[in-house]
Amino acid sequence: MNIKVKNNQDIKSEISNNNNNMINDTNNKIYKKMINDLQNKTEELEENNNKIQLLEDKYMRVCADFKNFKYRANIEKSNDIKNSNELIIKTMLQIFDHLEYVVLLNENKLNDSIFLGIKIILEQFNVILKKYGVKSFPSLGMEFDPTIHEAITQEINDSVKDNIILREYQKGYKINGKLMRAAKVVVSKNQ
Repeated sequence: MNIKVKNNQDIKSEISNNNNNMINDTNNKIYKKMINDLQNKTEELEENNNKIQLLEDKYMRVCADFKNFKYRANIEKSNDIKNSNELIIKTMLQIFDHLEYVVLLNENKLNDSIFLGIKIILEQFNVILKKYGVKSFPSLGMEFDPTIHEAITQEINDSVKDNIILREYQKGYKINGKLMRAAKVVVSKNQ
């Protein structure tokens, strides 16, 4: 048998090679672990970015919903104020009608201080109504319009054509162009 004896140089070289192989194996394992860890962190980062994007979208929707809520609340508040003003004015119109009726019945006593005071109050009423956009509309001699007139009766009258307003029992009013109270009228009817 042939035995080869290694010299010191060969042994040193073999040990060095073995050490290098071990270092390379260790380095490869470390690199593989680092790459694996890096891939895991990248996936985790992407997952977190997706969660952040979802939360940002949710936040934007909540902000938009709140902005819409504020807008609707302001509109509702404005409408409530207008409706309450309209209700108060409708109630005041009844008083206004009565005062006008008193003045009409007592035209010959307009020099009397009481009726002069009532006339001044009516003028002040008119100023207030105009301030809030309330205006009466003409009905007498006009054609009956069911959207703004309420016929309380018909009267036979051949001197005018059908559906002409002959008398007005109660004035009609509009507030900012919208009907607030229909005029109560007597309408003509031909035989």
